[in-house]
Amino acid sequence: MKILFTGGGTLGPVTPLLAIAETWKKQDSSLECVWVGTKRGPEREFVEQDNIRFYPIVVTRFPRYISKELFLLPFRLLIAIIQSIFIILKEKPDVIASAGGYTAVPVILVGRLFGVPSWVHQQDVVPLLTNKLTSPFASLITVAWEETEGAF
Repeated sequence: MKILFTGGGTLGPVTPLLAIAETWKKQDSSLECVWVGTKRGPEREFVEQDNIRFYPIVVTRFPRYISKELFLLPFRLLIAIIQSIFIILKEKPDVIASAGGYTAVPVILVGRLFGVPSWVHQQDVVPLLTNKLTSPFASLITVAWEETEGAF
C-alpha cells in the first residue's frame, strides 16, 4: 500500500502525520509513504529524516483579506493542481492523508478527480480552513475532539 501524505507550511499538520506514518510502518513494513509539502516550509527536513520521498508544490494559501497574495491565488492554485496531477500520476497512491496545511487542497482535489480516496484529520478544536475546504472531497474525516464533530 502507498500513502501520499500532504501538509506543510508549518509543522502543525506535519508532526501528527509523521507519527502516524511511523506507527503504520511499524505495523506493515511494506507500507510505502510519499509526501507533498511546500518548497520553503520546515517540513521537508523532518519528512526526509524519516526516509519519505518529498515533493514540493506551489503554496496556495487562502488569505482572508485583500492582498497581492489573494490576486495571485487562482494562478498559484492552477500551478499547484498541475503539479499535483503529475505527482499523483507518477506515484499512484492508494490513499491520501492530510491533517491540514497549504498543500492539502490541490492534492486532495486532484486525488478525488483520479478516484484516490482521502482521509482528512482535524486535530484542533477549531476546524482549519484547509480542512473545511477539503472535507467535501474526503472519503473519511476524523476529529480529535468530540465538540468538533458538528463542524463537518
